[in-house]
Amino acid sequence: MTLARVPESGVQVVLEADGYRAEIASIGASLRSLSYRGRDLVVPFAADTTRPAMRGALLAPWPNRLADGVYDLDGVRYQLPVNELATGTAAHGLVAWLNFTETGIRASTQEVRLSSVIEPQPGYPWRVRIDVEFSLASDGLRQVVSATNLSATPAPIGLGGHPYLLAGEPGRRSIDEWSLLVPADEVLLVSADRMLPTDRVSVAAGGCGNFDFRRPRRIGDALPNNAYTSLVS
Repeated sequence: MTLARVPESGVQVVLEADGYRAEIASIGASLRSLSYRGRDLVVPFAADTTRPAMRGALLAPWPNRLADGVYDLDGVRYQLPVNELATGTAAHGLVAWLNFTETGIRASTQEVRLSSVIEPQPGYPWRVRIDVEFSLASDGLRQVVSATNLSATPAPIGLGGHPYLLAGEPGRRSIDEWSLLVPADEVLLVSADRMLPTDRVSVAAGGCGNFDFRRPRRIGDALPNNAYTSLVS
């Protein structure tokens, strides 16, 4: 008996509803593609390729970068492997290359639930289950992520996503003409060399005008690659 070959990005799940189509790869519970009536809404990648960088991946148990892979918790210092050599950091968590498996019985082609477990390891000695639910409806894609600590002690956790959003036809500097709305009062400034947060400031502060998108405006020559906080409801 010949076993079916699994694509490089893992087992594929296809969801469809109301003109939307989402393709999810099991490695990293990655959103491999998302389209509406044939128009791409994220930058897709082929199923039988290794996922490019963190495109569409789930980020956990931390979503950004840890300087030198080091952090302190309750008086204990932990050392994680440095996996982004250019910045000398531990980047984007531990689940991006884990294989997620489908759980439960799927009632329709509109939703799926995937699960994986972070096992105790050097730098992160906790066991944490990560569950991801994807669902499609007339208003688009919804993704719900939950973490369950299976260890005897409290585990640090942070969650995030990494979609490569796409609006219109891609082209050189085409993003300059897009309009962006970010209803947040503060932004985290980052260092240019390591992309690590250095300060939290008001988006209206002097010298930070390019980060103020509390009202929709053309992106133009702004280069936001930062996290925002103090969101306005």
